Amino acid sequence: MFRRVVWSSVFLDPKRGFERVYLPVEARFDPLTGRVCVVSELRFSLPMKADFSELARVTEAFCPFCPEKVEAATPRFPEEFVPGGRIRVGEAVVVPNLMPYSQHSAVTVISRKHFLTLTDFTQDLLVNAFMASQEYLERVALYNVSQKHFLIVWNFMPPSGGSIIHPHLQPVSYDEPMGYYAKQLEASKKFYEEHGYSFWQHLVEEEKRLGERYIGATGSVQWLTAFAPRNYLFEVTAVFPERTSILELGRNNINDFAEGLIKILNYMNALNVSSFNLTLQSGSPDEKHYRVNASIIPRFTLPPLGTSDTASLRALNDLSVCYKKPETTCTELKQYF
Repeated sequence: MFRRVVWSSVFLDPKRGFERVYLPVEARFDPLTGRVCVVSELRFSLPMKADFSELARVTEAFCPFCPEKVEAATPRFPEEFVPGGRIRVGEAVVVPNLMPYSQHSAVTVISRKHFLTLTDFTQDLLVNAFMASQEYLERVALYNVSQKHFLIVWNFMPPSGGSIIHPHLQPVSYDEPMGYYAKQLEASKKFYEEHGYSFWQHLVEEEKRLGERYIGATGSVQWLTAFAPRNYLFEVTAVFPERTSILELGRNNINDFAEGLIKILNYMNALNVSSFNLTLQSGSPDEKHYRVNASIIPRFTLPPLGTSDTASLRALNDLSVCYKKPETTCTELKQYF
């Protein structure tokens, strides 16, 4: 299930008087899709601690998501779709996305406060934001029965691609799967047809048995470090073993997810990470081979030049590189669970 190829890169090291050095390099294949990640555990400086407080101060004056502006500056849903034009749960507010990713695309403002750091998010804030996003997707499913594939994405801070400092999620739906999610869904179906059981449940069972990348559980949600990460540092996977669709998640499931997510955010903060990408995705309710799952990766720049964490191999060839073994990350993360 966990396929890897190990190479040895040989060179004469000038730091050791041109002594012959053998550097181990692994090619790891994602156990579901076969996507490749090159893992080479190298020592490098931690990301530079980004301080977005000044940027937050400057942008707050014209932020459309701040409470005094959200009513006038954001669009409203048609009355027949959402009575009142917007969805509200606690501090969370769901509005249409002015730059939509699909026919049905929204933005969920997480908090009234304009600027939050990784350690400022509370469980209540996160639960309400994901519940509000789920309510939007439920309305989409009722309004347009062709919509069956649901995602909730989060780009936090500029290194992640986030264009607004004010924290927000982006729930989106499709009538057919798109992108890497589509590859996951197809491979998951093939695995189920060949083996007669869910890949996702099998993945959790195998990771628990091996103990190398299994972080732990928060109630109904299982947490793992990805065998073949899509990031220089790490990728964390969350699996809901008993849920096939985001629409099936109960408040207890979302609460369990938020509890684990806060632990991941605290870990990233300890690594000087200030930005991340997250995606929560699911199949349609009738696709029993798939399970609701989430992926989280840190986003950062590398010192001393402020180098991007995405280079040509990843951007143009879908070949990931990771400079820290997932097993090492798992050991560190267990201290937070």
